[in-house]
Amino acid sequence: MIQKRSLGKLQAIYHDRQFKWSDLFTLFLPGLAAWISPLIYGFYLVEDTYYHFGPAMIIPRSYGWFILSFIAFLIFLGLLFYRLILARSYIALFQHGLIIANFRKNRFTWDQISAIKTSIQAKNIFNRKNKPIYQCTISFKNRKPFHIRSSIQSIDELITRIKSQVYPHRLKELQNSYALGNSLHFGQVTIKDEGLEFKRHTYLWNDIRRITIHGGKLVIEFAKLHTLKIPVGDIPNIELLLEIIQKSVARI
Repeated sequence: MIQKRSLGKLQAIYHDRQFKWSDLFTLFLPGLAAWISPLIYGFYLVEDTYYHFGPAMIIPRSYGWFILSFIAFLIFLGLLFYRLILARSYIALFQHGLIIANFRKNRFTWDQISAIKTSIQAKNIFNRKNKPIYQCTISFKNRKPFHIRSSIQSIDELITRIKSQVYPHRLKELQNSYALGNSLHFGQVTIKDEGLEFKRHTYLWNDIRRITIHGGKLVIEFAKLHTLKIPVGDIPNIELLLEIIQKSVARI
């Protein structure tokens, strides 16, 4: 188990959605209203039924509202618990690694990260540009991948700082492996000595004219005037893929 002191000096902390005054109006008050309103009405029906119809009609007339109140309470409790998890979640960056605090605190060194997959979605509603939505997944060696929620504080800066720590030594590992004649895998894209493979089809380097990123996709232009477009979000370490192609593959 990695000790916190082995990670070195703390560099920055990025919190998820901490509690704000807006939560009072978007979660707490609506949740309490959804829970208490049918409960109060249920007790009203109990009293009204007792005086007008007798004790025998109390359950048939009121039990549905108590059940509705109980269901609303469970939903409210679940949302409150999830909101509490978000408020307590954070990612702390250190000199030699990071801590991911979610349900529990997980410590990792930079060399334990094998890949970083990112994508940006810009949604336009009513012809208005909204804040871009970042999606990022960090893959670890011998550990399950971790998805960074887009609600985390300054996610674009966080992703940039993680990449700046991981990519330099990861690039050396990949370049050395490629120099030894090994194939390099970037999700569905594989770099081979003879060409680039995608979905079990190999495109020879001599047939590829240019490789760029445009509109959130990796665009491969061929000498025969046709193109292949692959979503950036499907390719881990895409920056390293491009750098290896530019530096290690002299044919393009």
